[in-house]
Amino acid sequence: IESSLAQLYKHRDADGFHYQGSVSRGLTGWVRLYQGRPAEAIALIEESIAPHERTGARGSIPAFLNLLANARFIGGDVTAALATIATAITEAERMDQRLHLATLYRTRARLVIAAGGDPALSEALHRRAYDLALRCSVPLFELESATGLAEHLVATERADEARAILAPIAARFTEGAATPPLRAARSALAAANAPRT
Repeated sequence: IESSLAQLYKHRDADGFHYQGSVSRGLTGWVRLYQGRPAEAIALIEESIAPHERTGARGSIPAFLNLLANARFIGGDVTAALATIATAITEAERMDQRLHLATLYRTRARLVIAAGGDPALSEALHRRAYDLALRCSVPLFELESATGLAEHLVATERADEARAILAPIAARFTEGAATPPLRAARSALAAANAPRT
């Protein structure tokens, strides 16, 4: 996949299709991140964002900024990750991109905790993500946002509330059991169901 994407963005750039090239470059960064190469991922994602800004095609910028925030976090720079996700949220709110916002608020909630921040702020962000996902009526986003909120609730010793939120949504999914979102949901439910000590 990585070599195909690299060839794609080189050809797109050479042919003058800079937007398509930038998307391919960003996706290559995503692959590098999952390969455990965050420094390379950061460089590629940053390169992918610049053409969006130059051409005015800003619709994808929040998604790539979310990816960049995660890459910076995995690379060990939580401060830069928080600044990046704040920029992403500002962009998405300006364009009223609710589908992006649910994911962005969830990312920010996790980064707040990673930075040693206020659990109450993290919970408020998770709840905002969950509310946005419900209003968008996209089942996968509902599941991911409910999982993030449930994980937070379990971590703050409110397993019953976590189960009440996540179990009904997870039960609606009758296929795709091996996919990361459903595995994460099952893991959160298992933690909520674990005996308390």
